[in-house]
Amino acid sequence: MMIPFQIRSGKPYPLKAFIGFGANYRMWPGSDFFKESLLSLDFLVNAEIFFTDTCQFMDLVLPAATSFERSELKHWNSKYLMLTSPVIDPVGESRSDFDIVCGIAKHLGMGELFWNGDFDAAVDELMAPSGYTAEELRKYPAGTPVRNPLKPGYKKYEKNGFPTPSRKMEITSAVLKEAGFDALPLYRRPSILLPLWMLRLIP
Repeated sequence: MMIPFQIRSGKPYPLKAFIGFGANYRMWPGSDFFKESLLSLDFLVNAEIFFTDTCQFMDLVLPAATSFERSELKHWNSKYLMLTSPVIDPVGESRSDFDIVCGIAKHLGMGELFWNGDFDAAVDELMAPSGYTAEELRKYPAGTPVRNPLKPGYKKYEKNGFPTPSRKMEITSAVLKEAGFDALPLYRRPSILLPLWMLRLIP
């Protein structure tokens, strides 16, 4: 959400290039503002399954692998884990997002910081606090319930307050007020000027 603002402000540092994975500028509010911000950069890359209209103004488009061609670590709020396996080899020159990122890291001399491209090693490190490993998860191709899931916290506001600037429940929004809007939204009937021929249709 903040990318176009950072591009335009150059703070905390100027951005020169953008690499997106399935990036679609129309997903953001103020999509034209987002597109114009991207176009001000020196180099644009997008990894995509389809050649979208966003891809049309990219300098380079990388063919991304679909979920059928890559492994994915999935988890659900129902406390369920799954490590999928590809059912076909990547088609053409398509690669998974993980492989693309690790390939870039390797060329930048940072391969060791990205598990040298070893997907299972990345899963092992990510899942280490839970005690799961990629090898174990692959034994459950349909997924598995999480062992010893954390119990949901109730009445967390009694300890930490609410996620508002005042840490209290706010009837009016300090965030909206600071942005120049009404702190308490009010309904205003829109004033619409109708053509004469439409006015004749109104009883």
